[in-house]
Amino acid sequence: MCADDFYSATVSAAFGGTTTVMPFAGNIAAIRLQTTVDSYREAARPKAVDRLRPSHMIISDPTETVLQTELPV
Repeated sequence: MCADDFYSATVSAAFGGTTTVMPFAGNIAAIRLQTTVDSYREAARPKAVDRLRPSHMIISDPTETVLQTELPV
């Protein structure tokens, strides 16, 4: 749980001179990485005051398929 949402985090970053906000995107096993990234972007879209940059991925199930196929995308 984070004290900030996408609005308060991006406003604070902008006023503090930070040019990039990269939240952690926690992936749950059996859910594709792209689905996780898409859900974080959708959550940010109505609240972020700037374009959401890439996320740091937290990969909970680093299988060969995930590492060889999904992660490079």
